[in-house]
Amino acid sequence: MSPLVSIIIPCYNQARFLADALDSALAQEYDALEIIVVNDGSTDDFQARSAPYQNDARVKIIAQENRGLPVARNRGIRAARGAYLKFLDADDWLARACLAKQVAVFQAAPTLGLVYCDLVRVNAQGEQIDDYSVARARRILDGDILPSLLVGGYFTPQTALVPRRALDQIGFFDETLGGSADMELWMRLMCENYTARFVPEKLVYYRLHDANMSQDTAHMQTTHLRALDGITTRYPHRVARALDELIREQRRVDQDSAWARETIAAQQQEIDALRHALNTRGVRAARALERWSASWSR
Repeated sequence: MSPLVSIIIPCYNQARFLADALDSALAQEYDALEIIVVNDGSTDDFQARSAPYQNDARVKIIAQENRGLPVARNRGIRAARGAYLKFLDADDWLARACLAKQVAVFQAAPTLGLVYCDLVRVNAQGEQIDDYSVARARRILDGDILPSLLVGGYFTPQTALVPRRALDQIGFFDETLGGSADMELWMRLMCENYTARFVPEKLVYYRLHDANMSQDTAHMQTTHLRALDGITTRYPHRVARALDELIREQRRVDQDSAWARETIAAQQQEIDALRHALNTRGVRAARALERWSASWSR
């Protein structure tokens, strides 16, 4: 029997996008799922937009006063029955194969603490806006990804699938960290000696628009700093080890760069020499041709 996956969808004044999220969840090629929508005190037309889904046995809708994104996600976690948790924001959606492919990774490696995938960035209308890739934005993709997280190699929560047992052990989202709570949770998983696996496929669509919390630069910077401060205070030895790895990696990069610069310089000298030789031979060949032509013209 396939393990149950709980898709948790917090929604605050994003009802205009909610159908895309719900339809993508219901259309998954993976059948053992439940969908928990947490209405975080929306003041838009949430009731009307969610009404077509309220009689679907796979969908559970919870209402609460507006308390913020991490609180809404935690409310969904407490209501979830699944062995695995998927965090899908109301303005994003999933590719049909998303859950099936991520659960398959866990079934092959059940001790993992995180399986995440690549994504497609789209605009408010759902149109792809660039060729962004999670893989190109990160230094370390698999295993202990704490060094990558420390230097900013983040990924959106929609890309992640996590086992409920891991969160029961380390705790849920930090409700004081707003838009940085997901990054802090991934770091905490790594600090508790869980490992990650990356699925190099674009299985999530991440919508960028004016109402994204990530657009609030001051909020993101403040909560990011607090998240780093908390992780460093709680796990100083793990952070020190990750920093040591980053330093050693940077030294390797510097050494490789020095070798590359020397190699390029040597190759450039060879190219210049060849160019000079060709030019010289070209002049000689042209003059020889001139002499040959002149002899025939006589």
